[in-house]
Amino acid sequence: MNKRTLIAGIVTIIIIVNAAALLTANRPPVPTGGEHISSTTRESYGWWARSYGLENNDSAYIVSHTSDDGYIVAGYVNSTDDMSNENGHMVIMKLNSDGTVAWDKIYEGDGEESAHYIEEVETGYIVSGTTTSFGSAYTDIWILKLAHDGSVEWETRYGGQKGENGYKILPTADGGYIIGGDTLSYGAGNGDLWLIKINSTGSIEWQKVYGGSSYDYFENLITTSDGGYLLMGITQSFGAGGYDIWLLKIDSSGNITWQKTYGSSEYDYGKAIIETSDGYIVLGHTKANGNFDFWVLKIDKDGSVLWQKTYGGSGAEISYDMTATGDGYILMGFTTSWGVGSYDVWLVAINYTGTIEWQRAYGGPQEDICFSLDTISSNGIVVGGETSSFGAGYNDIWVLKTNSTGYIDFDSEPSAKMTETTATVSGYNPVITDTTITGKDTSAVAETTTATVRDEEIHTSTQSNPVTVPELGFVVILMAIIVLAVRRTFKK
Repeated sequence: MNKRTLIAGIVTIIIIVNAAALLTANRPPVPTGGEHISSTTRESYGWWARSYGLENNDSAYIVSHTSDDGYIVAGYVNSTDDMSNENGHMVIMKLNSDGTVAWDKIYEGDGEESAHYIEEVETGYIVSGTTTSFGSAYTDIWILKLAHDGSVEWETRYGGQKGENGYKILPTADGGYIIGGDTLSYGAGNGDLWLIKINSTGSIEWQKVYGGSSYDYFENLITTSDGGYLLMGITQSFGAGGYDIWLLKIDSSGNITWQKTYGSSEYDYGKAIIETSDGYIVLGHTKANGNFDFWVLKIDKDGSVLWQKTYGGSGAEISYDMTATGDGYILMGFTTSWGVGSYDVWLVAINYTGTIEWQRAYGGPQEDICFSLDTISSNGIVVGGETSSFGAGYNDIWVLKTNSTGYIDFDSEPSAKMTETTATVSGYNPVITDTTITGKDTSAVAETTTATVRDEEIHTSTQSNPVTVPELGFVVILMAIIVLAVRRTFKK
């Protein structure tokens, strides 16, 4: 065998080994409980996990996929890096498709601020949060309209003499917005649900409060196909005891068309709602079976229950968010039944009848909780929240991008794990009660605010590196060049 033939043979072997590695990289993994998934199992379009933060306590309440194939993240930072005061500050981060930071901004006054919800609109973003600055007596709802670069176009606060919180804002068909939150300043009890309808520049069109004589708090709000809204809260004023889920169907003027509670004598919380062609799917968690379990109810257009199921293990499972897929729903929260830390993020995919398709937990040795998720077409799932397992401070913002079936490879952080879980599916017979409250007008005034806006260098650490199509394409092209070189060698 001459030298040229030997070299050609060695190169051929290298090509075969690399080709096998690429084939393995695209083969779906089959993990077992607690297994660290090898980096060779990453899909060609990539997944990643990153933490973002300063020195103390930072969290993301919402993450959403944006029209430019990136992500928008909103929450708060409560840290000391170059801060004018030591209170919490509203933070908005724009991420690229691989999780790197495109820009991040702090929005602050002389008190404490946080962002609870952000949604992309045609001209930028609309943000709902809470502030104790700008002359607020306690906490006020704070709404900011941002351009795509994060600059403020207008900002307004809404409140009374006690405390108000703004948890959600949605664009409406008339070009305005609907704000959902709760109030201590208005209403009948120790906390009531509050809706404020505003126009495109923040002026109030109508405002109503909904509640009973005890504690009633806002949980979620969606716009519905009939031009109205479905309002979700939890209530101690009505229902079977403890806290019950409270649903109110609202028309476009704020009037109630139906209202029902769902629960037991224990504690039952609602967290997310999705409208379907024949009604709604509702996610919450219940303590009716002992420890808290995820609880899913399918209801018709009038609020009657069609089916309901619980999902859980030996510990507690607390729900936070849900998103629709092409063949069902993905439920998200945290679990103490599985995983490697005290709290791990938990994703459960179910079909349209509530049967589990897959379920996985994600986390490190400490507490890892996510509050929000979104789907990226067929290209994956993004979840956002906070971690005390990784990052720069006590808690850092944590964002994970998995594939469409929840797989991720924590290749950059050995202490991070993806765990297969084995939830038990059961149910119980909730008590369903009609309530009879009337929405009452309130008299809050919209007041213009003047936040300080500044860039902030957020520390970033990586638990899972992205693998993208261009990277794999480069490898394929390089291999093709080597193959041509080998063929030419043999011809000589």
